Amino acid sequence: MRVNGRRIFLDNHAMEDLDKMYLWCTDKEIVELEMGQPDAFKDIDDFKNRAMAKYLSCTHEANEEYCDFGVYRADNGELVGSANFFDIGESGAELSVMIADKKYRHKHYGMDAFFAALEYGFKTRNWQVIKLATRMDNGNVKGIFAKLGLEYKTERYSDENYDVDLIMCQIDKGDYDRIASRSRGFYGRG
Repeated sequence: MRVNGRRIFLDNHAMEDLDKMYLWCTDKEIVELEMGQPDAFKDIDDFKNRAMAKYLSCTHEANEEYCDFGVYRADNGELVGSANFFDIGESGAELSVMIADKKYRHKHYGMDAFFAALEYGFKTRNWQVIKLATRMDNGNVKGIFAKLGLEYKTERYSDENYDVDLIMCQIDKGDYDRIASRSRGFYGRG
């Protein structure tokens, strides 16, 4: 299932990209960002195995509790990150977007992937709500939330693999058009 953005497209992961995804799953910085704790690298094998299994088993058409897209550059098809939905239910899901390829960060690929994922959730899956969460120290996302007029709350999340302070935001289907329209003003999304 392909979802087009302006500079990227979201699509199923391709077999030829597994080596790149494997490297990302073993990159200490990325794992620490995802796991939310400084010593997360000790759990690298578990993280890598869970992530790779999810990449390979993903089906976007089935209403399973998790689905993952690769984020690909529109101009050359290069994989630059991932966008995934988890805790999928009848009315919505939680969204996570990561531009894992460091040379493509801070170049609006993440924002474009974010809006393509929202479009998939609200228009293709007909969800009523999409939740977003990021680490408390992610100033870039806080700035984006502010520019889009999104309010967020803080929350502590802990389980056997994670221990992190998060900012949480919820977007309702009715807010999607307003948010998409507002985004055009600060990065030229058209």
